[in-house]
Amino acid sequence: MKKRTAYLILSAVFLIVLIGTGVYKTVNVKIQPAYCQELYKELNCTSGQFECTSVSANEENIQFVFNLEDLDAYDHRMCTEEMIRIRNQVSEYLSAHPQHDLSEKRIVLQFQTRPGDVASLSNYSSQKAGLYNDFPFCLDIRIPISEYESFVNAYSLSVEIEDKGDLPLLGEFKQLEYLNLIVPQLTEEEIAYVQNLLQDCTIVCNVSE
Repeated sequence: MKKRTAYLILSAVFLIVLIGTGVYKTVNVKIQPAYCQELYKELNCTSGQFECTSVSANEENIQFVFNLEDLDAYDHRMCTEEMIRIRNQVSEYLSAHPQHDLSEKRIVLQFQTRPGDVASLSNYSSQKAGLYNDFPFCLDIRIPISEYESFVNAYSLSVEIEDKGDLPLLGEFKQLEYLNLIVPQLTEEEIAYVQNLLQDCTIVCNVSE
């Protein structure tokens, strides 16, 4: 009887530790469809600002929803780094499991950063054929130009430039089709320069504060 009591106490303590560290939810929450369970666990077993809180699916599409665990700790640049890490993690998973059911699905990674603010990365576009494991379709993803190497594959993107001396880096986005550029006021010559760098891209300039 004493052994059983001791076992129950230890089990309860272990459960409390699991709940406190967030591991319990990844082990015990059942995700549907079931083939998303393994990736869901992997995403939540890595510490970070975002937690994968839900997965929804239909016949063709899968959506992973991520929420900030602490809204008060919101930091724009740190969130961008987290999105890059999560995108890379999902990309690596898909590349390592080419026959997995997920590899045939349209996938959206949706990030709820602040109340009312949502950003997403997806592996497909209605304007293009096929699926892209590197998630090049970015909606309301805003990055500092210093992160350009992580998004050279992007077809759509918002880029923030503080120093106009960094404008030449925009030329690294070889396949960009839509750019929301947040930048200090540009002269007509500088606008023409950017348009020449990205000749096949629709560019919208917004003056930074």
